[in-house]
Amino acid sequence: MTASNPLMVVTGGSRGIGAATSRLGATRGYRVAVGFHANGAEAEAVVRGIHQTGGEAKAFPLDVADPASVERFFADIDRDMGRPQALVNGAGMTGRACGILNLTPDIAGQVIGVNLLGALYCVRAAALRMSATRGGAGGAIVNISSETARVGGNRVSAYASAKAGINALTVAVARE
Repeated sequence: MTASNPLMVVTGGSRGIGAATSRLGATRGYRVAVGFHANGAEAEAVVRGIHQTGGEAKAFPLDVADPASVERFFADIDRDMGRPQALVNGAGMTGRACGILNLTPDIAGQVIGVNLLGALYCVRAAALRMSATRGGAGGAIVNISSETARVGGNRVSAYASAKAGINALTVAVARE
């Protein structure tokens, strides 16, 4: 694997769908920047697994809901691995399940902050680096959503709303 291989950034890359995406990207020839929030050990395990199969990966801390953290994350990737050609927004959380009558501003803010605003901040940061008008080579952005965005769910109104927002964000950015 060399620096000429394309770079994939995966948010939420240490667990679940994000970890699987990180590993799959590496098998497809991508160098992988594994974004993690709380558990660096899980992220390092994903990175080690990628290295053991001959791939290149590095873990980077990230709080997607914090715009300053997103900027640091992408600046660190720029410095250590180069400009990305792919972004997979896999970071997400359902939050505490509760009906709308018990939904607090803190719970709603956290769920929408991670699932929608976090994706928005990361899309913007990646697009700035991928844009041919800004010296990038183009690329692809994938935002992980949920069927809950379309059909709703029981006691997950903030999550369903955020994922519906992801769908709208994806269409809007594609049209830009």
